[in-house]
Amino acid sequence: MPSILVIEDSEETAFILTHLLESLGCSAIVMPTATQGLAELETALFDLVLMDLRLPDMDGITATQMARKFTKVPIVGLSADVSPTQKARGLAAGMNDVQEKTLAREDLQAIVSRFTPAPDKIVYNA
Repeated sequence: MPSILVIEDSEETAFILTHLLESLGCSAIVMPTATQGLAELETALFDLVLMDLRLPDMDGITATQMARKFTKVPIVGLSADVSPTQKARGLAAGMNDVQEKTLAREDLQAIVSRFTPAPDKIVYNA
């Protein structure tokens, strides 16, 4: 079961994303700020991070730059309005992709499938 860290300050969006991820067989933990998300990412194992680009304490691009100092976990930036410039900045900061914030199950499933290992390919560290 893929473990997903959702860094999202909107309670409604976080609730919907969590529900959809769980319906896809994932476990999801939500952190409402970049600071809390980075702390969780440093102490727990995740297969994927879904990072809002506009968070109350720092933007998702800055948070990704900080995360890349200690993890290689795939990070997908999510925003309601993704411009080509914003996508380029996210990729340059170390995001694996930047996508329109979607609440469609099939779109979320495509992201999870693309960035998390298949269940028979998961290798756990001893």
